[in-house]
Amino acid sequence: MLVSDVERHADEAVITLRGELDLSSGHVLRDAADEAMTARPARLVLDLSALTFCDSTGLSELIRLYQRTQQAGTELVLDRPTPRVDRILAATGLDTILSIQNRTP
Repeated sequence: MLVSDVERHADEAVITLRGELDLSSGHVLRDAADEAMTARPARLVLDLSALTFCDSTGLSELIRLYQRTQQAGTELVLDRPTPRVDRILAATGLDTILSIQNRTP
């Protein structure tokens, strides 16, 4: 199960994800992104500090969101990925494509 919250600030939107990003929950991220992108933020931050799991479908959702933000001229930033999610991003090479901040050492 995945839960999302969307917060809007001046030129930034923050989507906080809690739970598991997988085949059954990808729509939650898509819906949150739709809500966040309506204001055309300069920057979209995904707070991953409470994301406990991400499978290949979840990774596909992140890539799709990256492509969407690139087309819109919005910077996408993954913030505070959990160690488990960070390892998946590194193992797939997505950490070289996606901007990641506040990584756990």
